[in-house]
Amino acid sequence: MAGWRMGFAAGNPRLIQALTRIKSYLDYGAFTPIQVAAVAALSGPQDCVTEVREMYRERRDVLIRGLHAAGWDVPSPQGSMFAWAPIPERFAEMGSVDFSKLLLKEAGVAVAPGLGFGEYGEGFVRIGLVENTQRLRQATRAIKTFLNKHGVKQAEAVS
Repeated sequence: MAGWRMGFAAGNPRLIQALTRIKSYLDYGAFTPIQVAAVAALSGPQDCVTEVREMYRERRDVLIRGLHAAGWDVPSPQGSMFAWAPIPERFAEMGSVDFSKLLLKEAGVAVAPGLGFGEYGEGFVRIGLVENTQRLRQATRAIKTFLNKHGVKQAEAVS
């Protein structure tokens, strides 16, 4: 379930004790079914982890290759289900919100404006890898058409 997160902290015992104390003032712990699910996820079979990791690697590679071929140089994330894409230079002065709106209006592709993630997110958009590879290819084709229309030169296809 999205938003059902578990975490842990490891480190200096004194700092961990202080963190534990602060946490005890802020909340009463995670909802019990989430804790049970976390135990099952960590102690159960791990083959699904490899499958999901491979699925996201494939989606990432499809997205990044497609964007590079469209002329948008986006760094390849090393361990995330999101790609952080710097706004193409041609659109940089628009800012992330207006660029996201334009991309949605003209290309039919939704991205999250970086500004929504804090001041350092401005100048970027976040692209989720939550769609299957077919939909990601469709999105990169639409982005390529959009960029072409606005004079962004197509890059050589990345293999």
